[in-house]
Amino acid sequence: TDPKIETAYLQVGSFRNAASASPLLINLRKAGYSARLRVSANGITRVIIGPLTGTPLELARNDLRARGLQPFTIR
Repeated sequence: TDPKIETAYLQVGSFRNAASASPLLINLRKAGYSARLRVSANGITRVIIGPLTGTPLELARNDLRARGLQPFTIR
């Protein structure tokens, strides 16, 4: 892997419980994203997409913003 190429996940939501995260997860999967839930030690459920690299990462960021979401990068 070229270290100059960014590889990352995008977090697109954070919820207190998985049931609240499910509609977003389903919509992202219907849109073709490889979305999944990640539950942290403090019980927060995050909706993440990835891993993505290079151009697909930028395209996903732009598309998610156009959908009204505020993705941020997780490495």
